Amino acid sequence: MADTKYAPYNVLATYRSADDARAAITALERNGGVEAGDIELLGADGVGAARTNEAQREIDLAQTGAIAKRSGIGIVTGALIGGLLGLLGGWLVFEVFDLVDDMTTAGIAGAAIAGAAAGALLGLFYGGATGLPVSDAWGETFEAVKSGSTCIAVHTHEESSAEAALEALRKTSPAKLGRFGSDGRLHEVA
Repeated sequence: MADTKYAPYNVLATYRSADDARAAITALERNGGVEAGDIELLGADGVGAARTNEAQREIDLAQTGAIAKRSGIGIVTGALIGGLLGLLGGWLVFEVFDLVDDMTTAGIAGAAIAGAAAGALLGLFYGGATGLPVSDAWGETFEAVKSGSTCIAVHTHEESSAEAALEALRKTSPAKLGRFGSDGRLHEVA
């Protein structure tokens, strides 16, 4: 422990499950404004490089499933919003402004379908890509935790970042939450 160098401000939160730790990492990045490089996953037995191809496949499938779920929600939401906007646009073009005389109902339906398709595509990208945390620690939470708890550590050189991390982590209901300084000793339990 004497060889270990800590940042001036460090926050440590302990969670009972990898799912809770994953939610905490997401909260840190989205609500706490914590840089991905300042977040570390600790204390999870079995976390690390996959030992077999099957283990790596399971990790990859878990991550892919989480991304697919967000993408699916984005597709449905985007299609609904796009379809409604297309319907409204088609109605304005064909009925209100009377810009096109032929096939009013088909034109409105076509505009709604085109809007739904465009909205679904945008929703796919928004739901799948923009919501992902960029921290490596988030991906590691999909790896097998054999026993014990999962800890998230934030190491920063700015007191304001440590305070933001504490505030974000408090909202995730950790089993334990504390701060320690560059000496590695616990200074405060939140």
